[in-house]
Amino acid sequence: MLHVNGTLTVKKITGAKGAFSVGDLVTEEGTFKVKDALLDQFEEGRYQGEFAISSIYLSSYIWRGKSMTDIRANLVDVHLDEVGDVAPESAPPQDEPDPIEEDVARSHGSSSVDVSGETTVVVVTSAGQVDADPALEAQVKLFGAELGAKVWKREGIKLDPTVDRGVFREQRDRLKELGYRFDAKAQAWAVIAD
Repeated sequence: MLHVNGTLTVKKITGAKGAFSVGDLVTEEGTFKVKDALLDQFEEGRYQGEFAISSIYLSSYIWRGKSMTDIRANLVDVHLDEVGDVAPESAPPQDEPDPIEEDVARSHGSSSVDVSGETTVVVVTSAGQVDADPALEAQVKLFGAELGAKVWKREGIKLDPTVDRGVFREQRDRLKELGYRFDAKAQAWAVIAD
């Protein structure tokens, strides 16, 4: 694991499968393209801090008739010191393939896990009554039991960027619908005070 200080410039892009984020990480060691799922939580901006990198590698792909090669860094952890606005001239270009499409191409032929099994979620009220709530069931299906319960109680949470990227985006979008906001420094979601 490599720990580097640098500046990550994040740009939001809207693709066919929803909004996603890409970034350029500028460090003393070099400049790297970042397309990790954890960036999908971040707003456009410039983030300075320490970045834990698990791997650095060359990535080549063909996009809109052009062959592209990036030096990419996979981020494991981010500790931010400063958050700023993004300057248009330093932002990554809008013409980027959706990382979900790249993930599908890489995993062509891999099996997927079926999580569509029947689950019944019950709520036990303070009076000891049992109530099955379909809205809570939907939260648990999307977030899992532990995070789903926290979202149901409107508590702060941290999302797991290692889940399927499409699910990660659904979780992010659902949190925004429920009035949550992402705090980049804390790397956590909290309910916006009314």
